[in-house]
Amino acid sequence: MAPTETSVVIAWNTDTPCHSKVLYGVGEPLTEANNARDGMLPLGTIHSVRVTSLKPGQPYRYQVVSTRVVKLKGYWPDKGQSVKSAVSTFTTFDATRPSATFYAVTDTHEQQLPHPHRGPGSTRESGSHRHPIEGIRPG
Repeated sequence: MAPTETSVVIAWNTDTPCHSKVLYGVGEPLTEANNARDGMLPLGTIHSVRVTSLKPGQPYRYQVVSTRVVKLKGYWPDKGQSVKSAVSTFTTFDATRPSATFYAVTDTHEQQLPHPHRGPGSTRESGSHRHPIEGIRPG
């Protein structure tokens, strides 16, 4: 996610080519945002949607929805079933607040992996890490 005062970019992956969208709202996530260009939804496994016209400092709920494309045919592809994520939340930035806290998150595997550059028997640890960054002042 890449939140600003009035927008956020939500990104996710799927394991098969899909058309995707984001449902969002202050209460129930009912408003739809997608990344269509000239009326055409992109097809792929890496998805990102920019949600705009949001209010600063406002918490929102959102859900991603991806619909598998089974066969590509001109303007009307054959589609499979849609899947929805669990409902998650984000809060837009508010420049009037004296400080902000955000997290730098890495997403790696939690297993010992062979080290690609150190020869046989060498390993590297990997895992998910979440590091808070606090006391940042806007401006």
